[in-house]
Amino acid sequence: MKLVDPRIHGIIDYVMATALLLAPTIFAFSGRAATTAYAFGIFHIGTSLLTRYPLSLLNSIPFHLHGTIEKLMAVAVLVAPWLLGFSNQAAARNFFLGAGIALFAVIALTDYKGRRALKGPHAAWSREESYQWQDGMASDPTTGTGNADTTASHRFN
Repeated sequence: MKLVDPRIHGIIDYVMATALLLAPTIFAFSGRAATTAYAFGIFHIGTSLLTRYPLSLLNSIPFHLHGTIEKLMAVAVLVAPWLLGFSNQAAARNFFLGAGIALFAVIALTDYKGRRALKGPHAAWSREESYQWQDGMASDPTTGTGNADTTASHRFN
């Protein structure tokens, strides 16, 4: 069962990004471990600010695509200590393992395609779902079928 809606997911994203940015100071990371944590933190804030969900700034990335990006990021966070050569720093390695596992837990619990949680400008997670009708009578804007009076009244977010 998917328990995390987009609003809660957004909060978790900003908490995770903040943890990545503060980890080098809190746990005394140095060198590549610190640089990697900062890079992942900045990337995570960037994708969060661009994702179509509450707490976003630009609403550019569909929420389901955000989920795909997070899956890739979770894998990258998990392998970073070995791939980038700081697996011998126990604090950094353990933090990255914990962060990767936490990301996968959030991914597993998030409803990336659900429709129950969002209203208004954040409701559109894909192009097909992004048409909002003003008068309650809708036509299919991709095929042009339907009532001619209502096809012009849609708004695309």
